[in-house]
Amino acid sequence: MAQAYDYIIIGAGSAGCVLANRLSEDPNTSVLLLEYGASDRSIFIQMPTALSIPMNMPRFNWGYESEPEPYLDNRRMNCPAGKVLGGSSSINGMVYVRGHALDFDQWEEQGAKDWGYRHCLPYFKKAEDWAFGSDDYRSQQGPLSVNKGNNMQNPLYRAFIEAGVQAVREAALTQHPEGLPSMTPQAGTKVIEAQLNSSHPLLIMGLARYLYAAYYQHPRILEGIGELPRPPFPEGFDVEATDAGLLEKLQARRKTL
Repeated sequence: MAQAYDYIIIGAGSAGCVLANRLSEDPNTSVLLLEYGASDRSIFIQMPTALSIPMNMPRFNWGYESEPEPYLDNRRMNCPAGKVLGGSSSINGMVYVRGHALDFDQWEEQGAKDWGYRHCLPYFKKAEDWAFGSDDYRSQQGPLSVNKGNNMQNPLYRAFIEAGVQAVREAALTQHPEGLPSMTPQAGTKVIEAQLNSSHPLLIMGLARYLYAAYYQHPRILEGIGELPRPPFPEGFDVEATDAGLLEKLQARRKTL
């Protein structure tokens, strides 16, 4: 007899972890999160400076490549993709980038309905826990801790930023001898300090912030690792997953995602 859950989520990448967290907020809802790849409980995942190691390990990386690139002498480019709990968020660095507001607005102008910056901003705010307080653009209500490293305390950080600003100004003057263009993020190049997605010495990315929060706050969420089917999934799709060589039959009472 198949084990039944309200929702079965196939793939514990960043999106799957968010889905598991949000769906399990209802204490009467059971959620099963399935992932093909390995656990993130590895020093190579959790040590920030080791990011290039899991990115080059078949255990954690699907090892995708691009098609031959005609403008790169037909070379195939390396395209890492996480094969691990947390997906690619577990094998990249900690730099936190929300994207340029005008890019979102341009997507909307080109037909991406409800993808304007004004639509996305509430979700950015819902996701993040900004270390320097809340305002119209930042918030402290989400699970993703975002800060500026050690708050720029190392004097080399500031010197590096100032050198970048100087280089941009010199380049702009060379290209525009009639006058320096604006350096606002809307009009040109901007040099800023990087924002990091962690307030902890371990690398804690989308997986931990959402999935681990779900574990502690909503104990009805479960996690499985094994061989999984591929999407798309029809409504009411039953799942067969292989774990340690055993075939498990699973049923979603509401939806398979």
